Amino acid sequence: MPMRHRLLSRLVSLALVPYCLTLGALPGSAMAQNGAIQSDQQGSYALPADNLSSSLNALARQNGLTLSVAPALVAGKRAPALTGNYTTAQALDLLLAGSGLAWTLDPQGVLILSARDGGALLLGPVRVEASGGNILPPAFAGGQVARGARLGLLGNRDLMDTPFNVTSYSAELIENQQSYSIGDVVANDPSIRNPYARGAETDEFITRGFITYNRDVAFNGLYGILPFSTIPAEIVERVEVLKGPGALLNGMPPSGTIGGNIMVMPKRAEDDPITRFTASHSARSLLGGHLDLGRRFGANQRYGARVNAVQRGGDLQFDPGHEHQGAVAGAFDYRGERMRASLDLGYQDRKLDAQQTFLFNFLIEPGVAPPEADSNWVPPWTFWNYRTAFGAGRVEFDLSDNLDAYAAFGLKHEDSASVQTIMSLRDTAGTLRATPYHQSGYQNTRSGETGVNLRFVTGGITHQAVASASLYDLDSGDLNTSASDFVFSNLYAPTAAPMPTFAPLPALFQTAGAKLQSVGIADTLGLLDDKVSLTLGLRQQRVKSESFSNTTGALVSSYDESALTPAVGLVLKPFDADLSVYFNYIEGLSQGPTAPSTAANAGEIFAPYESTQYEAGLKLDRGTFGATVGVFEIERPTGFTDPVTNRYDLDGEQRHRGLELNLFGEPVAGLRLLGGAAYTQADLTKTQNGLYQGNDAVGVPALQVNLYGEWDAPFLPGLTLSVRVIHTDRQYLNNANTQYIDSWERYDLGARYTLRINGKAVTLRANVENALDRNYWSSTSRESLYMGAPRTLLLSATIDL
Repeated sequence: MPMRHRLLSRLVSLALVPYCLTLGALPGSAMAQNGAIQSDQQGSYALPADNLSSSLNALARQNGLTLSVAPALVAGKRAPALTGNYTTAQALDLLLAGSGLAWTLDPQGVLILSARDGGALLLGPVRVEASGGNILPPAFAGGQVARGARLGLLGNRDLMDTPFNVTSYSAELIENQQSYSIGDVVANDPSIRNPYARGAETDEFITRGFITYNRDVAFNGLYGILPFSTIPAEIVERVEVLKGPGALLNGMPPSGTIGGNIMVMPKRAEDDPITRFTASHSARSLLGGHLDLGRRFGANQRYGARVNAVQRGGDLQFDPGHEHQGAVAGAFDYRGERMRASLDLGYQDRKLDAQQTFLFNFLIEPGVAPPEADSNWVPPWTFWNYRTAFGAGRVEFDLSDNLDAYAAFGLKHEDSASVQTIMSLRDTAGTLRATPYHQSGYQNTRSGETGVNLRFVTGGITHQAVASASLYDLDSGDLNTSASDFVFSNLYAPTAAPMPTFAPLPALFQTAGAKLQSVGIADTLGLLDDKVSLTLGLRQQRVKSESFSNTTGALVSSYDESALTPAVGLVLKPFDADLSVYFNYIEGLSQGPTAPSTAANAGEIFAPYESTQYEAGLKLDRGTFGATVGVFEIERPTGFTDPVTNRYDLDGEQRHRGLELNLFGEPVAGLRLLGGAAYTQADLTKTQNGLYQGNDAVGVPALQVNLYGEWDAPFLPGLTLSVRVIHTDRQYLNNANTQYIDSWERYDLGARYTLRINGKAVTLRANVENALDRNYWSSTSRESLYMGAPRTLLLSATIDL
């Protein structure tokens, strides 16, 4: 075991010692046996510094109270750490100190909060729940992002208490920008680029310069559950982005991506009924309808159901592209006093005809001009068809006031069929060559996690200790048959060739299998009234992979390896709760590659390899406006074949160093901002014979800038205007850095107007993406060329029935 691993293991072991001393002495419920609740009853508290809403919910639950408060009254307010023995009255006074709020407790145990200079704001009971996968952190000022996010096994954490760079985009932002998929949502992040245009076959995310595949997007904590094709934005409540590796927090992603972790949180029934319909028009003639229904039932509205159904079809922005999609997602939940449960079910049927795709590059010239933005070089007879059914269940228990447990499990089955072409650009005149192929495949995925969360105090140090286990199990089959290569078109003057004849596909066998199993532990220690917060953790990951013959189904090769990945996170609050200083060391884990057939060690399978990240930064929370600034370094091994020995090994290295700035919130009433800048220096630090040593990595721009702003027009109440600017620097197309694409900018404009018609709320939205209709290559990811979308008009009308 490397030295750093032994050291971290010892640190975590020391942090776990107090558990054995306290497990037998956990406090029970503070509720009196006769059911009466008194403000002078004594209780033991171990609450970290947090947003005021979360701290009050924790106190109310521990004392068996029902909390009644207007969310706006506590929005943006912080509560100090609360450690020790206090009466309920003393604990409330400490939490509310400096907040400008007062409390009263009625005989029925309802805790009522009010402003000190005004009357009580009694709006009815608000549920009291522990933090977990079925509860979301509150929104930040402006409503475009949330105050926190779920950090895997660490659970929900407030932004200011998180030693990582995280952003959680809200349903409000998703709706107002008329997002089609989560690829459109993360387009707001300066550290992320999606090389594919809106409505593509799939999404792909380049985060901190590294590719994050769509299959690595988690659904409420579970990998492999969502469709491999694009994920409809209509079923999404939050899109949470954790930048950098996350092996400790979430386990190894199926594809082993390290630049970032993306999690989709499903919608849930709200306290108020929802009956909402949206009609939309986009691209050339893509028409759509979205129905959103939500209700709560039973005593205290414990049972909830929410259904989102989407249907769209028509012509896409790349002529002659066409799409037909139907999707439905049902979310059912139960929220009891000590238990919460949820069940999410979904189905998607999506067919694309002549969808634009990327070009493999065979040029030696520095660059080639992009074609007209709305042109399409893909033959009209190509198609992609995906059908996906998925489901996931989660249950959480409060075993005591300081001990929670949870378990989740999900399934997915997906079928796919397509006729596609592998496109390659041959010269600067735009000559294209294509290899058509017919494909059929399936995926069956099983994914689960379980864990416990323990909170206690030892010697004035608060502990938030967690342990979890996860499982990802995949079996898949893929079969294709190709036609001969042929030159059929030109990039600047596409012409359609006749569809070739394919041989019938034989029986489909399982061709691949993967099983990822892991166990993780972590403890977050709070010192000096949580002005210092230290997180230590370890995850043991086992990776098993198998490949099978696509003609007989016989096992061809297998792989069974394991690795240990540690993490350390530190948060300091030297002045007040408005400023945090953070640091982290965390590792990513990826499946080891297989030596190519041309190497002397052909077929050799390498053990999982680790990527390391160091990061430090500052976070600012001014209540209505927030900002983060940070620096990071990520190192990842790379492989190449030695020209002398002809042996393939992981002897190369790629290093990314970066500076990131994120801005969000509503600094002035009626003006909301979201965006920032990311500077990345991506170097090839170890290459074959030093040939490309020091060159820039392929597909990584040095500078990316995003800025999105909304302004509520004072001259017409209900009218909001928006603008977004996206800038991306030059990107190299090869390791020699002799080929590149130019930098590009995209300007998006928007307007929405909210009014009432016959007592019903109606919202009209109009957005224009790429308003200047510029032609540009958007990315050189994987040494290929991706086309940016043309000017695209998005229109929608939403009515609350």
